[in-house]
Amino acid sequence: MKQYLTLLLDKKFGLLWLGATISILGDGLTWISLTWLIYELTGSAKDIGLLVIVYTAPVIVGGPLAGYLLDRFDRRKVLLADNLIRGAVMACVPLLHWTNQLEAWHLYAAAGAYGLFKMISLAGIPTAFPSILPEEKLTTANAMESLSFGVGGVLGPALGGVLLGLIGGANTIALDSLSYFVFAICLIFLPPLPASHLDLEPAEQIPGIRPALDFIRSAPAIWFITVMFMCANVGLGMLSVFLPIYVRETLHGDATTFGIMLSAATAGELIGAFLVGMLVWKWTLGRSIASTQVVVGVSFLGLILAPGFALSAAFLGIAHFFTSPLTIWAQTIRLRLIPAHLRGRVISLLRTLMQAAPPLGALLCSHLLTGFGVPVTILALAIIIAIPGLIGIIHPALSHENTIA
Repeated sequence: MKQYLTLLLDKKFGLLWLGATISILGDGLTWISLTWLIYELTGSAKDIGLLVIVYTAPVIVGGPLAGYLLDRFDRRKVLLADNLIRGAVMACVPLLHWTNQLEAWHLYAAAGAYGLFKMISLAGIPTAFPSILPEEKLTTANAMESLSFGVGGVLGPALGGVLLGLIGGANTIALDSLSYFVFAICLIFLPPLPASHLDLEPAEQIPGIRPALDFIRSAPAIWFITVMFMCANVGLGMLSVFLPIYVRETLHGDATTFGIMLSAATAGELIGAFLVGMLVWKWTLGRSIASTQVVVGVSFLGLILAPGFALSAAFLGIAHFFTSPLTIWAQTIRLRLIPAHLRGRVISLLRTLMQAAPPLGALLCSHLLTGFGVPVTILALAIIIAIPGLIGIIHPALSHENTIA
């Protein structure tokens, strides 16, 4: 607990973390509100599917753009511009609603703007950590970032559901708009975070994505962990599809059962992130990541063996408990190894690649469920997650020498 309090009392980190956490919470409000408003306006499930695509697909373009901006300009100003732009875009939704002019395409435009710019914060926040903190505090900082996303993932949709009934979808999105402006105010009080390329010789200031790709190819730990995590995200994408079916067909549960299962997963993830941030880990991070990913995959096998709801929820919580160290330790390795002038481009590119994996898992899962049923799907999920971890335990890419600066 002392590590967390020390960071929160650090004015620079405290402002960055507080603003980011409020904004992440607001994002949870917006997603549930946008889906509800689309359904109210069109009554079409296909339009909700289109909204999902518009909300997520622009990151393919926005990810590399975010990396370039973060490495080229003052990162505080880039984050500030992102929050002012997205705050203004989201504010248009309630304004159009209040004037009875809101149409479906306005919601698609807002969703698209979110997807286009979201990687600026996803990459920009961790990229800023080494500029304001010493290396020994980076693991705890990464844990606090994971806690922010975990809390936002739990409280955002839950609070959004309550607010939908009380004030409606458009007014709920107005609160998300305010959350962006709150983050912007926090950023105003931070010192400049100048792009590190300014310290380079002109010949070394190579624009574009090629320097990031060259670095990833030259850093075995970076590319190997990314491949491992893409496999893990394929498995987690499968989980998002089969879990409601598992709840209904295997556990014979209802929507309440499904909600409790999701809560167990989130609780495990939050507890894991909290504990990792308090530990001083002495073992090789690369091997620790690989071993933990094996544990995650094996834990999911419990869903096949579990005879009832309580044990199934426990196994799901255990699996997600062990997913937390993966992200936190990997981010620590990245911040150690990636040169300062490439952090924006490399981290945004890596996160874009990893975010592209869950839809592949969802597609695979739909075919496996149709052809083979839930148990075989769970087995496939466990194998897809665990096998890369087993390889990582012995692969030289994750040796101590390859995971320290």
